[in-house]
Amino acid sequence: MIVRRLMLIAVLSSITLASCYAAAGARYRVAPADEYFGHMKMSILEIGNRLRDVSNNEDRRARPADSILHDTLLTEDAIHDWEHKYPADPWLARDVARLVHIYARLQTPASMGRMHRCMSWLSYRYKSRRALIAAERVEVAIADSHVNARIRR
Repeated sequence: MIVRRLMLIAVLSSITLASCYAAAGARYRVAPADEYFGHMKMSILEIGNRLRDVSNNEDRRARPADSILHDTLLTEDAIHDWEHKYPADPWLARDVARLVHIYARLQTPASMGRMHRCMSWLSYRYKSRRALIAAERVEVAIADSHVNARIRR
């Protein structure tokens, strides 16, 4: 009887410890909103805001491509730092896919080189279905834009 109770206590305590360990691991899986990344010390909220702002059509028309490329490179630096500290964060793939879209839309030689690097990063590091679908959509959009540019000429 005593042995049974001791075994039950041991099993329950090991289950409790395992669940606490899992909860602690899950807590550090996602980057906190008050942590800052990259040389510009951007939070994950600021990273998302910058990517969204650059993606807007109005922003692309109001500023030269070099200025947008510079801001996007700083944001990419912050994403690399974020990935280094929180490699299992599920939001990373989405933001890397956004980088690919931004670089593809700029259509400069420098941005196209960055786009190909980010595509490789996305397909190598984030093999999830969503990330790969996003990368494939960008490839199709780029191919379409090149075809349309040739037709216009």
